[in-house]
Amino acid sequence: MEDTREAKRAVTDAMPFLQMAQGVGAITIEDAATDETWNSLNDVVAFHSSHGVRAKADVFPERSDGGSIADMADAMHADLTISGA
Repeated sequence: MEDTREAKRAVTDAMPFLQMAQGVGAITIEDAATDETWNSLNDVVAFHSSHGVRAKADVFPERSDGGSIADMADAMHADLTISGA
């Protein structure tokens, strides 16, 4: 989750669903993850944890066809994706 108003709003609005989830993946799509990327993801995981949500962070490479998020959701058998940009 980027540190944007839209991303924060998306996660906050979805919190009731996240609290019912068996698992939550906090992911970002980036070819070369930096310490800043991982720090941001760790902040997201901590935010989820403070609301009783168990989340796991990961970074995935960008695909030229833009299918990265859909592919990850499919691989994770996700019932819901939340995105804020």
